[in-house]
Amino acid sequence: MAQASGQGNDSASEAAKELEAELDSLERLVRGVSHDLNNLTTAIRTSVETLRGLPDEAPADARDPVLARIDGAAAQASRLMSALAAFGRQEVQIGATELGTLVTDAAQFLRRALQIEIDVEIETDRGSDRPEGQRLVRADPSRVVRALIQLATRAARGDGRVALAATGEREITLTLTPSDPAAASVAPLARDVERAKILLDEIEGSIPLCYADGRGGWTASLRLSSAPPASIVAPKERGRGAALPRGRALIAEDHSQVRDALIDALSRCGFSVEAVGDGDTFVDRGIAEAGNHDVFLIDFDLPGRDGATALEAVRAAGVLTPALMISGNIDFGSRIEGIRNAEFLKKPFGLADIRAWATNQLSSEAAETGATSR
Repeated sequence: MAQASGQGNDSASEAAKELEAELDSLERLVRGVSHDLNNLTTAIRTSVETLRGLPDEAPADARDPVLARIDGAAAQASRLMSALAAFGRQEVQIGATELGTLVTDAAQFLRRALQIEIDVEIETDRGSDRPEGQRLVRADPSRVVRALIQLATRAARGDGRVALAATGEREITLTLTPSDPAAASVAPLARDVERAKILLDEIEGSIPLCYADGRGGWTASLRLSSAPPASIVAPKERGRGAALPRGRALIAEDHSQVRDALIDALSRCGFSVEAVGDGDTFVDRGIAEAGNHDVFLIDFDLPGRDGATALEAVRAAGVLTPALMISGNIDFGSRIEGIRNAEFLKKPFGLADIRAWATNQLSSEAAETGATSR
């Protein structure tokens, strides 16, 4: 009985240590994200002050660098918050994502959570016939990041070096190397590997493990399945001399500032715009006024029915109006796969993207009826 009790105490102690380590990583991650956001908001506010201080007659080349700084900081903040929201999500959400971006974002999270430097290498896949930047793989980025943190924690504690690479068309490689060849191994323990496998269990891929050398170095490789070219909007804005189109748009967006920006963007290029603030109203309006709109712009995170559920309801009623879903909280179009005549635009986006997509729909076959199949 004493032996059993001792084993139980050892297990409880080990579990407590693991929980403490996880909480410590989470605390470091939150501190790192807060630090980054403070820097980004400072960059935005100081840039706005710079713009206000410029004289009205200041040339464009004096304004453009400041505007670019604001745009870049806002985009980085948006990606950071989207990644943080995904990191805290429990359910698996697999979608198409670009391999190089996945590795770059994962490295940023490892740096924050483990407080170590991460060497990153994005290898060019010369044998692929995909367009540049379109090495799309199916994955849950949140699960991938959490698994990599699990595998790299011992290297961080042991002052080891961590390298992360996007190799080939669909493979991620994690390499751990002791800083001192005579130091103890930085290889993950068996339980670390097992927990990483559990996190990746529902992703189509595997992590074959091998020791890279006999001095405690270690390599893990995650091979993901390829995703078909996604319906991700990457348009080019029409020339300034193009005639303004005449179209009708229905926008579903609950954030008042984003909604106002979308209304202004489409109004300026000739659209008559209606806007609602929740998914249920969008469904009611979209069905009741079938044929009265040329395009739908829908935020995913709507009160009531979310954007994808709302669009599915409208499609079930036979309304085939071209739709563009916008969101910063889901991966590239994972939730709209299978929804007819729908595309996905990830936040942060530019209004030029919105205008180009909407105006392009007016000349497409999909927008000829903008009505129903009934």
